[in-house]
Amino acid sequence: GSQITCYRAMLMNKPAKKGTPLPWHQDVYDFLDPQPQVTVWLALDDATVARGCVQVLPGSHAQVICQNPSAEQIKELLSTFDPTPLECPAGEALLLHNWIVHGSDINRTDVPRRAFSVCYMNAATRCSKDIGFSRIFGAEALR
Repeated sequence: GSQITCYRAMLMNKPAKKGTPLPWHQDVYDFLDPQPQVTVWLALDDATVARGCVQVLPGSHAQVICQNPSAEQIKELLSTFDPTPLECPAGEALLLHNWIVHGSDINRTDVPRRAFSVCYMNAATRCSKDIGFSRIFGAEALR
């Protein structure tokens, strides 16, 4: 639809020779209906395998498993889907389905790796938690 809001926007920082590995997961939110389905991930620095770029399991978005799959679920997923690193030059963006299983490794280089991520959703989404979301596109945006 034309009424769009933002579920979350976040800056990710993987300092040189550091950073937190992000285990395989799906961005599934059982408290939102309908679920957000798209995230824009913008590389602020070159995102390479050595710098801990996003990795995905192509095709895994077709089934919702859970936010944080168990070790057994991950083992099964890795036997079905091939991990694919999504290297991304600074200034370019990835458009990701929220349900694609994804993760990232630590930054093994002497250069930081930063990114900005925005998850968009239909402004009519209902939340079972006491959270409100401002429309950012469409009628009544940013009011």
